[in-house]
Amino acid sequence: MKLGARKPSIKKSISARTTGKMKRTVKKAVIPTYGKKGSGFIKNPSKSIKNSIYNKTTYSIIDTSSSKNSSKSTGQSHQNYIKNVEIIEEKEKNYKKGEKLLKSAHRQEKIVNKTNNPISFFKSYEKLISTMKELIKLENTGIFNKGTTPTDNLKNIEENKEKTINNFINRYYEKTLNIMKYQEKKEDKLKSIENFSKNLSKYKDKMTKNNIENYEKLNDELKNHLDETVQMSKFSKILSNILIGIIVIPIVGIVLLIIGYIIWFIIEIILAIFS
Repeated sequence: MKLGARKPSIKKSISARTTGKMKRTVKKAVIPTYGKKGSGFIKNPSKSIKNSIYNKTTYSIIDTSSSKNSSKSTGQSHQNYIKNVEIIEEKEKNYKKGEKLLKSAHRQEKIVNKTNNPISFFKSYEKLISTMKELIKLENTGIFNKGTTPTDNLKNIEENKEKTINNFINRYYEKTLNIMKYQEKKEDKLKSIENFSKNLSKYKDKMTKNNIENYEKLNDELKNHLDETVQMSKFSKILSNILIGIIVIPIVGIVLLIIGYIIWFIIEIILAIFS
């Protein structure tokens, strides 16, 4: 971090007052947000904070020497720059903390919206709520842009809690149903249904009445699916036995007929020889 007077550059100073000024004028005419306060932070937060720190912890020798209030301004800069440094460092610290919390919140949100594992879902959901509450504590530090705040986000999460949990329950139901499709034994299917109900019932205290009714209804659907599967299996066995009978019996009859004809033919030959 640079402190004190900035190194003067005549070339850059002239460029800023001529070519640079013309470029800024054109950009303002083309880009509505160009030069507006806060637009730099939106485009590049990290660069905006670094520039803010640089501008408040350093001062220009050229500007202060050409000003009537040169001595006064320079003196005030030296007196206040330490205080400004502490303020900016605190803001940068809060920004880094906020950035870390936001990344954590995005990770938890992704798990909550995609996982079909009860433990992962409810653990991530609780962590997401906790993270949003930590972000709310940083609202008064000025690191967030105007618009949606962590308070708004938390309110939205809590308002959609029932829907979010129902979406997870539906994903978990689909997962259990797919597992049952590949299970051949009835005992294994019953175990899967039992695990579905058991794993969700652990989190009843975190669910609404509608959530509980939803998973109980899906649990009944899994049982009905099992009964239908068993009935279909019995029907398939009966049908296969009938098909086997339809196909095998004629074949066996034909084979026996051929064997009988061969035996008759051999007997005829033997009788012909000895007669």
